[in-house]
Amino acid sequence: MATRYSLQLAGQFPINKSHTILMSPRLLVASQGPHLTANVGTNFRINIDKTYGTSLHLGGWVRPVRYDDGFNFDAAVLMAGIEYNGILLGFSYDLNLPTLQNFKRQQNVFEISLVYLGEYDDDELLCPSF
Repeated sequence: MATRYSLQLAGQFPINKSHTILMSPRLLVASQGPHLTANVGTNFRINIDKTYGTSLHLGGWVRPVRYDDGFNFDAAVLMAGIEYNGILLGFSYDLNLPTLQNFKRQQNVFEISLVYLGEYDDDELLCPSF
């Protein structure tokens, strides 16, 4: 079996002077043998109320995949969520792209996620200690 390699890149940047809107571009690539898949997209975090830690999250992603016959776009993903006091309730929808036949067979996916967004004691050092 071929070795599997993966790469993850992410960042977070304010896109306005008041830092109320943050952009988070992200990339996840996995490769094994001749096959490769990637998730490429950007999420936006819009701060609504800093006192209660309330934010709106919106994002979009695409998933290019390399098969034996070349690259195809496998899926598009739309995401929306609401964050309150460090808890994010997210909703996403994966829409399969390659063929209309997949759409007819209801292979699209709706997902609900519940995420705890923890805080770091030291924002400069983001490594856990054991």
